[in-house]
Amino acid sequence: MDGEVRRRCVLSRATLEAPGLQIDDPEAVNYLSRAIRLRSGDRIECFDGQGAAREAQLQKVSNRQICGQWLEQVRTIHRPRACYPLPVLALLKGKDNDEAIRVHSELGLPKLRFFYAERDARGKASLPLDRWRRVVQEACRQSGGYHLLQIEIRSDLAEAIEDLRDHQFYFGDAHGERPNPLDQQTAVVIGPEGGFSSNELDQLHRVGARGIRLGWGTLRARSASVVLPAALSLGAS
Repeated sequence: MDGEVRRRCVLSRATLEAPGLQIDDPEAVNYLSRAIRLRSGDRIECFDGQGAAREAQLQKVSNRQICGQWLEQVRTIHRPRACYPLPVLALLKGKDNDEAIRVHSELGLPKLRFFYAERDARGKASLPLDRWRRVVQEACRQSGGYHLLQIEIRSDLAEAIEDLRDHQFYFGDAHGERPNPLDQQTAVVIGPEGGFSSNELDQLHRVGARGIRLGWGTLRARSASVVLPAALSLGAS
């Protein structure tokens, strides 16, 4: 999986359509100037998370403001047509929810729906929506996507499924049927964040390894190490 730090930033549609690039949002400025250390002359792809994008070249980078010139008109990228599943998940404890959000965002799913389970000991505690927004944006930046994952919250399971009458439902059940096993022994090799070296790729090709992927985006190593083995164990490829 490609772990290259992508020079991308989520901005508002109004900012994308302005005559020149000007970023004043402290969070975005801090990410670009300190986290990925962009400098004057660097190029960056800006997108609004709803399918609009535009490339720019930076002219001024400071701790308070980033300015640049656009290199193209606003592009519109449509989400790939597919029958996307809707994950309906009981809220988990702590940052386990963050990881679910991250993986589903990297897989390119349009929407994720959480609900409060009856056995949720936390009650109706407030949710870290700002942190989740940052998780979604980071996952979208890293995976090369253009559409941000939408997160919905429902008060209970009944409310979470009441508008999904036309859906085929599946659910986890310890007493349910086991999935069909693979017909041969299988190894899933996951590379580091920086990707496999050319020598490593040669070694994999020599043993007849097949490349696989899920969704249309790029999974980070921590996500791929969980998702790909799980998908293969269920017979998906």
